[in-house]
Amino acid sequence: IQRLSERFGSLKKRKTLDEMGAGAMHLSAGALGVPADLIGTVNTDEASIEKSPYTAIPNPTAADASLSAAASIAPPVVPQKSKEEEIDERMAAQAAVFTPDTEIGKLLKQHRAAVDEIIRKLSTHPLYKREEHDDLFCLRFLLSAKNDPATAHKNAVMCLDWREENKIDEIAQRLHSVTAESWTGYDHLQKFTPMHVTNPRPDGGCVVYMKMGENDYDGLLGPEKDPSISEADWMEYQFYSKEWLFMRRDKISRRTGSLAKNVIVLDMAGLGRKHFTNTRYKKLMTHQAIKKADDMYPQSLGTLVVIGLPGALTFIFNTIIKPLAPPKVQDKIQVTSDPPKVFTKLGISIDDVPTAMGGKNDAWPPVPDARLTPP
Repeated sequence: IQRLSERFGSLKKRKTLDEMGAGAMHLSAGALGVPADLIGTVNTDEASIEKSPYTAIPNPTAADASLSAAASIAPPVVPQKSKEEEIDERMAAQAAVFTPDTEIGKLLKQHRAAVDEIIRKLSTHPLYKREEHDDLFCLRFLLSAKNDPATAHKNAVMCLDWREENKIDEIAQRLHSVTAESWTGYDHLQKFTPMHVTNPRPDGGCVVYMKMGENDYDGLLGPEKDPSISEADWMEYQFYSKEWLFMRRDKISRRTGSLAKNVIVLDMAGLGRKHFTNTRYKKLMTHQAIKKADDMYPQSLGTLVVIGLPGALTFIFNTIIKPLAPPKVQDKIQVTSDPPKVFTKLGISIDDVPTAMGGKNDAWPPVPDARLTPP
């Protein structure tokens, strides 16, 4: 509209100039003795100017009407939501999943005051993100700290710092777009220390199978002077694997309202002296960084199922060693010579368990490895 007004103003100015030009042309015609009607007259009528085929200036009145019509049918402008508003919506949607009848909902109701206290203290940490370090995040640390808010807060702070120091959030971002085959050392570790991750229950945690007798620690590490895999690469693989398992558990938990945990199945058949003599591997497994990493993923282990031990050792463990452990630890460790019974108790279908592990699934290794898909 402003542009049309300016152009219309120029038009009026042109009209004045044209009137002056018309007078000059008539004077010139008279001086030359040429009849004025042969030269013609300059049309200074506004209506004529508006209709002139020689001007590209539209009728301002018509343009105004067109613009008004366009404005009347233009869609309304929807204000953009702020980041905080988007976070509020996501958190509200998440809270709606944790209804009072879900496992997580019941736990949050029971520990509401303690969880709120942890969040209040944690919110002052520079790495705190309220959409990530929410009720469920704090609840896991509280449960693993035997319901002690102070200890849970301390461990949660350690977790935030640890993730920053080891760039775990960057690993998490990459895991959304890459599969295990792209992880540093994946093929090498699968060859010498195979671990098979399955997720047979859409609403449950992963089931991880390992045949301990198949492990070749000498082949994994290679000569000490020329190692097949560096300590840094081995450690990076562990971080990727632990974060993938956590992300899968967390996703299932937030979708179902139940605390998804992993079941680890260790087949001890075939273990021999060679599996206990590689001090370099023992050093890796007891590395402080690995111990700390395990602590950064609370409430991750559901049950450890141990099979393939000689009958005498199974008996000794279950009757002498296991009773010495706290009740919760006893529930988490199942040393058995009857795997189907244990798997059924855990809600895992025997049809999904490999035959080699006491089930009815003839495929070995289990396919596909769940880690070949994003978490």
